Amino acid sequence: MIITWVALLFQGFICFLLQDASWFQDNIALVSMFIILFTSCIFVMEMLHKYDGKIFDFASLVIIFVGYFLRIFLIYWDLNFRHIFVLPSSGFDTEGFFRVAAGLTPGTYRYSAYMSHVFDLFGVQRPIGQFINVLLGITCAFIAIKIAKKLTSDRNTIHIVLVLGMLLPYFMILNSIFLREALITFYLTASLYFFVLWFVDKRLWAIPAAMLFVGLAVFHHSGAVAPIVGYALCMAFYSHKSKSFRLNMFTIVRGAIGLSIVYGIDHFLGGALLGRFLSMDVAFLTRFAEAETGGSAYTIFVHTGIENLDFIINTPIRMIYFILSPLPWYWRNPFDIIAFFLSSLVYGYTYFISIKTLLRKERGGKDAIIMLFIISIIGVFIFGWGVRNTGTAMRHRDKFLMYHILLLALSVRREALFKTDINIKRKLSWLAMPTN
Repeated sequence: MIITWVALLFQGFICFLLQDASWFQDNIALVSMFIILFTSCIFVMEMLHKYDGKIFDFASLVIIFVGYFLRIFLIYWDLNFRHIFVLPSSGFDTEGFFRVAAGLTPGTYRYSAYMSHVFDLFGVQRPIGQFINVLLGITCAFIAIKIAKKLTSDRNTIHIVLVLGMLLPYFMILNSIFLREALITFYLTASLYFFVLWFVDKRLWAIPAAMLFVGLAVFHHSGAVAPIVGYALCMAFYSHKSKSFRLNMFTIVRGAIGLSIVYGIDHFLGGALLGRFLSMDVAFLTRFAEAETGGSAYTIFVHTGIENLDFIINTPIRMIYFILSPLPWYWRNPFDIIAFFLSSLVYGYTYFISIKTLLRKERGGKDAIIMLFIISIIGVFIFGWGVRNTGTAMRHRDKFLMYHILLLALSVRREALFKTDINIKRKLSWLAMPTN
């Protein structure tokens, strides 16, 4: 992807030099189409160059190209065919971000400020802004593949990551519209890559890099802070010496120290990371969870009359609703039905299969699954309380999509290998049975 990004940046500099010309402004739609077409040609050549049967096989190339060009199609559908069908999550927020980025209305959105710099370079070309999101989404999938290769040598696991990262429908839509999700997902995926460098290779320099990318994500959305807490816990309880997670007095103390360091860094930064969450109390969270916000709101809440007990009882409920929304009793249209089967159930099955895997007695090879589970479930906990409607839940959980894809792929393959081992043992035991 590096060559593709360089090619896009080079065209941006050319646009910067030419954008004041009248012919440039008169034909800006054609300029956008040419940039996307030329960059796509570079992308295809770069992928073909990687094709050697080892890095990518032919099936992988097909999946990559299908995922890429479907995203390009969705850009132009979003811009030209809304009168037929409006893409999910496109509308009020996307138009607000764009208008502020283009200087058409005042606003303080940080994503718009980021995109305004893109428009300074390319001129106000909305398709290019959305195309950058496409490239960010594709880059996320490739980073996830690199992470998978760090965690396992199993080709089937890597292939699962590729298929899901490239072809999950709602993720493709979020990559193709004018929203901040693609940028946040990129930062969080890059952060996970650096954390895995520490986890697998014990590279201490990778920890500040992982924290930095989380900080960049938090700059756009405070809920993206979740991985920092997960990283701190994993660093506390994982032993490189034994290559396993350990729960004892030493690791508990180390975990407390780790969380204290995170809190100290946050205090030094003026609460930039955890400040918003530390300032919330149970009463605020419960009031927020009960407030209705539109037709897609889910306001389920169990009352006991005891505030802290309300929080404890409702936490798993809020987490389940965040993972599985839109649940069937909240379906409003065909898209909700499709979203449930192609998004909600993917997340639900991820936790089902990962918990099933973790509960097995066999201990070896679970470390990466434990690590990803800890980080992912903390994100679900935070957003479970911070989200109260279906559309927002879908957008926010896809910020952590690559964490869940990796968790799902590793868990599915471990379960498959476990069943294969059981079948082999059964066949061997049958062959070893004495015959008369």
